[in-house]
Amino acid sequence: MHKRPDYFLPSAIICFFLVAVSGLFGQGIVIKGANGVDVEFAGVRLAEQGGLRMMLSQEQGEIFVPWERFDLQDMADRNPSIYRAYREVRPGGVPPVDLGLGIYEKLQTLDQFCEAMRKRAEQTVNLPLHPMTAFFDMSGFEGRYTTSNNLYATYTNWERTSTRYAEEYERFINELFSLETPESYRSHWTLTSRGRRFIVVSEVRPPKTSHSLPLNTFLYYFGDGEMRSHNVGVNYLRMESKVLDELIAYLDDKRTTLESGFVMIDQRTLNSRVSSLNMAHRHISNMRESRSLNANIHRDMERYLREWRFFEN
Repeated sequence: MHKRPDYFLPSAIICFFLVAVSGLFGQGIVIKGANGVDVEFAGVRLAEQGGLRMMLSQEQGEIFVPWERFDLQDMADRNPSIYRAYREVRPGGVPPVDLGLGIYEKLQTLDQFCEAMRKRAEQTVNLPLHPMTAFFDMSGFEGRYTTSNNLYATYTNWERTSTRYAEEYERFINELFSLETPESYRSHWTLTSRGRRFIVVSEVRPPKTSHSLPLNTFLYYFGDGEMRSHNVGVNYLRMESKVLDELIAYLDDKRTTLESGFVMIDQRTLNSRVSSLNMAHRHISNMRESRSLNANIHRDMERYLREWRFFEN
């Protein structure tokens, strides 16, 4: 067994610990110290101007060891990749070199994990666009009233309600898909009662039959409290359940990776990130069961996007 050298003092250990990971350890990285003692490290993560970010053991967490604590001549022979990084960063003025050796081959920093998950959420899904009547029931708008005494009030209601339906539908198409619906895509009934003409919107067709969106569009959409078409959006997702499936699978995979301990993250940050992820998961999952939205969805989804750095480019 390799002896632990006396220069690895507790004060050198950074307050940065890993969630327990079983089965990650393979062969360690053996580096000779300046005192001539070989030390086996669980992994070497980063080469900086002043030294190495590395891990002696998983239980102790990550430590920082200055370059002068190593036998650099021996390093040049036995650890050439680390020595090349030393030569690169030692003069200064260059970014740290990511080595990712040993246990770090399977671990990710929080920044790396966030970036990977953001990129995964950029995958596109091709979606059908449905007409207005897929969202609003127009079945009672024709032939329901036959007596002249009811026609004026009925037509007034049809005109007002159908106009509201059309506006809500067109807002949804614009806010989620960023598409405009020209007036020519509206169909109308023209009705007359007591000398007044009523225009009832009987249908609004989408400007396209299908459209591709990144998966993260739906995260941004429900995280934006300024959007006014969320109720129609929920109905759309219930029709196109594959989007819900993909969103839930995305969040499930993210949570599994965190809980498996493959991300270097302190416990406090982990608790906060898992909490925001669980809230987003709950809101998305609830859309399967209910057409109504929880009052906190905008706040919770915005928190998820902020904590998981979706607003960073």
